Amino acid sequence: MKKSSLLGHAAEALSHIRGGHRPADSILADFFRERRYLGARDRREIAGMVFGTLRHMRLLDLLVHAATAGFGTSSPPAGPPMTPLLVAAYVLHVEHDDTAETSAGLTEYFSTCLSGEMPTGFLDALKSARLPEETLDSPVSRIAALHSFPDCLIREWMMRMGPEDTEALAVSLNQQAPLSLRVNTLKSTVDHCRQVLAAAGVQTERGRCSPFALILPKRLALDTLQAYRDGLFEMQDEGSQLLSLLVQPQPGTTVVDACAGGGGKTLHLAALMENRGRLVAIDLDDRKLRNLQQRAERAGARVHMILSAHRDEARIARLCDKAHAVLVDAPCSALGTVRRNPSLKMAYTEERSTQLSTIQTTLLDSAARLVMPGGRLVYSTCTLVQKENEEVASRFLDRNPGFVLQPAYEILSRWGIVVDRSSPYLQLYPHRSGTDGFFAAVFLREEGGR
Repeated sequence: MKKSSLLGHAAEALSHIRGGHRPADSILADFFRERRYLGARDRREIAGMVFGTLRHMRLLDLLVHAATAGFGTSSPPAGPPMTPLLVAAYVLHVEHDDTAETSAGLTEYFSTCLSGEMPTGFLDALKSARLPEETLDSPVSRIAALHSFPDCLIREWMMRMGPEDTEALAVSLNQQAPLSLRVNTLKSTVDHCRQVLAAAGVQTERGRCSPFALILPKRLALDTLQAYRDGLFEMQDEGSQLLSLLVQPQPGTTVVDACAGGGGKTLHLAALMENRGRLVAIDLDDRKLRNLQQRAERAGARVHMILSAHRDEARIARLCDKAHAVLVDAPCSALGTVRRNPSLKMAYTEERSTQLSTIQTTLLDSAARLVMPGGRLVYSTCTLVQKENEEVASRFLDRNPGFVLQPAYEILSRWGIVVDRSSPYLQLYPHRSGTDGFFAAVFLREEGGR
């Protein structure tokens, strides 16, 4: 497919994503299903431009407006919509693709794929655009603009880790996440699963953190493999796998996944429990719970009860003081997963984070009622802001003197996993661990405590 056509498809797909309310990968998958004529290589190139533009949206917006100012107008050209200009800016300034073929493709793209006429010379202005000087005046605004993050996030991270680490984190969050698997030990071992995948032509590497993780050097459609259909593995970031280890689910005990969602961690808990005991999955989203049931059947995982928080309040109440361990993987701003869903970072607001913090606090207090004396409560998120992490954990301890904090590194060291020991919390950063970003706090309920 010609470059101009690829650019046009990318701009069209990006317009759908910017105007939609679903994750970008889901919208793009629908976009491709409706255009069966696109080959695998075309889809890869289009997806690369779409996600690349999303990752660098703030930078590209600044460059388009800088080109406009250099062209001598007060706003982008009236003819074409903004989205195609952002895609063009991505190709020129992030991919640094200024070959003769690409220049010709961009020229044709402007003339045939956009409604209205592009003023002569605007493409040259876009090529030579630079960030406004005021965005480079301070470390916060410079890092935020160059890597397309809200200033408030960069400011918080700089206060916690300094400018060098903050920029390294921002860079890592703009990279494509590795494809990681969790071997399902109910049906396989790590070595056996590697052998089965290798026989199917899929090479893997052992994970850096989780003893159950395999990493794929290149991306492919894993759900088409027989090993996946047979339930030998699940797609799960290896950082996420550590959260289930913190729960320390023992065979024969009662374990509750209080925010089960799609069930990735629930299935891991079942494997760690060796399908012995009582495993309960709870969530507000009935649709996700139905998906969990299907995944559990494929994985051969025994989930004793799957409960809707809306419809099964009485059954949940009967679990009070009965659980040996409870996991609260709370809904959050998900900034640790920006590598997979780049639109999350520019959707972040401090107001929304405050709202989520209130929800998280309520969920954690509610789940604490289920923990028996001597039991364990694990609070986790996949975000990177203190308001939803340390502050929620601290408030919980203030209100619940019957619980004490257990250092996460103590638990993980039993698995031979080395993490930062300077904090009792687990905090994973992509630029340090290679995983998605995660936070976790482990609380123990003292005997007789509440």
